[in-house]
Amino acid sequence: MSEPNDEFGIDPWAWLREIDEAESPDLSGFHVVAAVLPTGEDGSRTEVAVQAQTVPVSAIVRALPADAAGDWIWVVPDDCEPEPDALSALLLRVLEQHDAAVIGSLLIEPRRRGAGKLVSDWSQTISANGRMRTLTDPGELYQGQLSAGPALGVPASGMLVRGDVWRFLGGFNTELPRSHWGLDFGWRANLTGYLVLGEPTAQVTNYASYGDPADDRAAGLALIVANAPTRLRWLVRLRVVLVTLLAALGFLLGKDLERSGEEMRGLWRWLRNRPLRRSLADGLAALPIKPNSAAITKALQPTPGSAIRRASGITAARFGGWLETFSGRGSSISIDEMTGDDFADIGGDRAKMPLAAAVTVA
Repeated sequence: MSEPNDEFGIDPWAWLREIDEAESPDLSGFHVVAAVLPTGEDGSRTEVAVQAQTVPVSAIVRALPADAAGDWIWVVPDDCEPEPDALSALLLRVLEQHDAAVIGSLLIEPRRRGAGKLVSDWSQTISANGRMRTLTDPGELYQGQLSAGPALGVPASGMLVRGDVWRFLGGFNTELPRSHWGLDFGWRANLTGYLVLGEPTAQVTNYASYGDPADDRAAGLALIVANAPTRLRWLVRLRVVLVTLLAALGFLLGKDLERSGEEMRGLWRWLRNRPLRRSLADGLAALPIKPNSAAITKALQPTPGSAIRRASGITAARFGGWLETFSGRGSSISIDEMTGDDFADIGGDRAKMPLAAAVTVA
């Protein structure tokens, strides 16, 4: 039987037994308070998921006041369920980018048979006319194609925030619907020079029900006007009123009465909601905004004119559909139209129907 070592005392087979593993980073130094916020759902599933994290939390609280204590605060409403490694993914991002102050998770839809992970919400931005957009389409199949990067806002569910940043900014503005909490908070954080990131490897299943689209529209209008320069605010207010009326007209001509009504109700609720407008204005007035931070924040929004082009395209398409009702063509759509860029752009805020599904129900 041969000796395991050669004459020089070296094991020639040692390379077979070597395990090339990177040393796992130590995350035990992070003190994270998990805020499991009540939403009217059974929160037991969420609490179990928080307790099962690969990185233990320091405490679990049920409320999240503006002066909440904690080095790090993890916002986990009880209608969502984080993956076991969600918190560790967020903390690893902090280790890689030490200046990160707000890190958002990738929200995925509840799993269905035969489906992979479908994006529910992700890093957010807002158009010049107050329409919140995610940086990837809701309903898109997630296959690892997203990467971490700066964002104007991130979803409130699954958000990790530095405690001092939370207290400095005063927490969420609960006058807004929950869908816009993260966008407003991230916007204020960006304006004051804090880094806001989206981290797609931190994943949270989103069981939240959809809110009223009219409330979402009102929130978007309120945010875009409040964040406009003071000297131009009246002009922005006039512009969003006209654009909203134009969009409502376009949907009406296209016989989409529901969305036309949403536009009008959203406009009316924004105009009537003085407490919301006042709270946003007061919150922004208290911020020490630096010119370079404002410029960086502006770059996180869509380019000027994109919202007008989108609204014009929607209106033209709806008006064309209205005219076609008199030509006998009706609302039929060819395969070329369904797969073209124009059709994809007209989708608006709604999730696009897969081609296979469209053919099946035709």
